[in-house]
Amino acid sequence: MTTDAPTIQELLRTYVAAEIVCAPVNGSADGRVECLTPLEYPSGDAVAVWIEGYDDRYVVTDYGESLTGVLSHPPQDHKALVDQVLAICGPLGLAYDKGSVRTEAAFDEIGDAVWRIATAASLIAQSSVAFHPRRRQQPVESPFVVEVEHVLRDRSVTVERERKVTGASGHRHTATIYLPQREAILEPIQGHWNQVSSVYAKFGDLSRSNGYRLLSLLDDRSGEVDEELARMLVQVSDVVQWTRRDEWLGNVS
Repeated sequence: MTTDAPTIQELLRTYVAAEIVCAPVNGSADGRVECLTPLEYPSGDAVAVWIEGYDDRYVVTDYGESLTGVLSHPPQDHKALVDQVLAICGPLGLAYDKGSVRTEAAFDEIGDAVWRIATAASLIAQSSVAFHPRRRQQPVESPFVVEVEHVLRDRSVTVERERKVTGASGHRHTATIYLPQREAILEPIQGHWNQVSSVYAKFGDLSRSNGYRLLSLLDDRSGEVDEELARMLVQVSDVVQWTRRDEWLGNVS
């Protein structure tokens, strides 16, 4: 099967946005089509997605561009990076294979597949920019986490620290604060991108298992919450703010 760029572009414009531009890949004998989306990588380049037809199915992929930057200088803990990528791909129904994000789709599913691939590619690239795992070091206790724990205990809320919980992928995650009476996991966040991407990956995996209530608690005392970070976290959790604690403490105490 070969793909037709104008037809694919019209389909995507109907499903997603007019800003998507599709064109056949130069020199491609199999009719591959490249689609430039409105989403961007941290470099400012548009996220590109490729479509290739096989029989009555289409393969949609980022061809590994979302990880080009970080894999040019492989991190010390490559497994931690892969865990993060898998946790982003999982909720979007995508596969990660040999560095590329991919999925298969029927013709009428191409629009949805392209947008899911582009979304994952953008999130992976953004989270990988600040990816600096430190698994081999003893983590330093966050003062914000300690403060959150004290407030909860002052309200006679049962708190468990560093509880191990298993996600849908089978990976065992550490819940910073676990509230057994509500089967809730609370992750205090102070706005650092690598912390946000770590929580996103953790909650993305946990959101598909065991029915935990997942809460991302943002420390908003220094000003307005970064909307981009909040939009990322709201995909996998309830996002609550520290200065509005009366709005959410009642639901966990």
